[in-house]
Amino acid sequence: MAKGFKTGGRQKGSKNKNTLRRLDIARDVINGVRCSATPLEVMLKAMEGALQAGDLDKAHGYAKDAAPYVHPKLASVEHTGDPENPVVTQDVSTVDRPHRESRDEFIARRQAQLIGGATTH
Repeated sequence: MAKGFKTGGRQKGSKNKNTLRRLDIARDVINGVRCSATPLEVMLKAMEGALQAGDLDKAHGYAKDAAPYVHPKLASVEHTGDPENPVVTQDVSTVDRPHRESRDEFIARRQAQLIGGATTH
């Protein structure tokens, strides 16, 4: 900065190599030269093509690669607790529940109420 202002280097606002590359890719996608599919979509299309061609071994390989993105693994959980205060569980499958009236019983009861007394609107 011998002259008191910037004299060299990249001009302000000019695009670097990565920006230019991304713009080229976007232009190709818009013009239909490139596919804008995600890697998962490519794997699924390849699996579909292999299935249609009858190559189950290839289709299995693509399915195996795509599976973690479509069907996440269930995490294993170990239930631990304080030995002094253990977790208490109770089987409620055999607990007697109060009778729940059926739809027909409800209708009959409601009709009896309506016939027997005045209704308010």
